[in-house]
Amino acid sequence: MILSTVELKAGFALLTKFIAFLLYHIFITCGNNNYEVIKLTNIEKLDRDAKEYFYSLPALFQEQIIESGVSLNSKEELEKYYKSAVEKSNG
Repeated sequence: MILSTVELKAGFALLTKFIAFLLYHIFITCGNNNYEVIKLTNIEKLDRDAKEYFYSLPALFQEQIIESGVSLNSKEELEKYYKSAVEKSNG
């Protein structure tokens, strides 16, 4: 199927609007704070083991890590941070 230039432009315009819509809602979800999106992206840069560990943690703790802006670069650092946070909350 060959699309005309008009169809391609219309499709591109629709795609652009959809991407803008998604970005808008990402920023709204993150409290209108672009930095929140950047911090979440940093979590995505972790290696596979660290990401799996991060996503296995309770959702509340995941949110705490993202909001705190702490720089954790490995599974070991995540484990240490989580253990410390649990110890602080217990006493």
